Amino acid sequence: MMKVGEEEKLLEYGSIYHAPPGISHSGYNTSEQRISLVKVSL
Repeated sequence: MMKVGEEEKLLEYGSIYHAPPGISHSGYNTSEQRISLVKVSL
């Protein structure tokens, strides 16, 4: 589950999300499967 600003979105395998600069974002794993996150800042 990803939260960007006030929006929450359940991500699936291979999903991509965008968090604009200056907007708070967070996430958490809703399953028992291991997950990986790649964060790119430009």
